[in-house]
Amino acid sequence: MIETILKGIYDKATGSTFSTAIGGRLYAYEAPQNPTYPYCVFEQISGVKDRDFLDKLEDVLVQFKIVDSSDGLTTIADAETKLFALYDEAALTVTGYTHILMERQSNQLLKMQSEVDDNITFWNAISTYRILTEVN
Repeated sequence: MIETILKGIYDKATGSTFSTAIGGRLYAYEAPQNPTYPYCVFEQISGVKDRDFLDKLEDVLVQFKIVDSSDGLTTIADAETKLFALYDEAALTVTGYTHILMERQSNQLLKMQSEVDDNITFWNAISTYRILTEVN
């Protein structure tokens, strides 16, 4: 199930202004070693089956983390704005499922230090989305 959601997320980003803002660097689960900035990593952080007598739903939380190494906020703020424009209330194509909703649950902007060098910092724009689909 998660593979089809991740494909739907990636397909939606392809050719978008968000993809352009991050230089096409959209990665599932982890970025490569020594990445070019900015980039975005997305991953499932939870998922549950939601069943009743009539519906077979999948309720998934996906987190996007945009990372940028510049000191200023301009680049990461632009990428975050384009992420919101692309995915807030978006309709994903998820093979084998009927899309019900995609809504942003939270977002935060953090400045983090490198794990290897305290003198290096990165901006992180972290956004969590709820995706609800129904099994066809």
